[in-house]
Amino acid sequence: MNKKWWHDKVAYQIYPKSFLDTNIETYSNIVFNELDTGKSEGDNRVLLLFSRSDKKARIEIGSGLESYLSNSKCDQILNNYFVPYSEKDNYSKATKMTVKAVL
Repeated sequence: MNKKWWHDKVAYQIYPKSFLDTNIETYSNIVFNELDTGKSEGDNRVLLLFSRSDKKARIEIGSGLESYLSNSKCDQILNNYFVPYSEKDNYSKATKMTVKAVL
């Protein structure tokens, strides 16, 4: 059986109520840098972060995954999968479809 690239990676989903006085990019970088799991194995981490009240989402990736998930690819995934479902207030489906697209 072929091992897929994500089988030994770490993924997080975090849902803050609001980003308060910061923007999503700053907030996701702070959270991502605080999460130690996966850092020592080549930084193969993925963070899906969104806030319903702020109506914003972001995928943050570790440097070990840049060859698989570029920033533009992450933006495409959010626009194609997360945004359409979140606009219908279906965050469960938005999350599920986004994670599936990342994998």
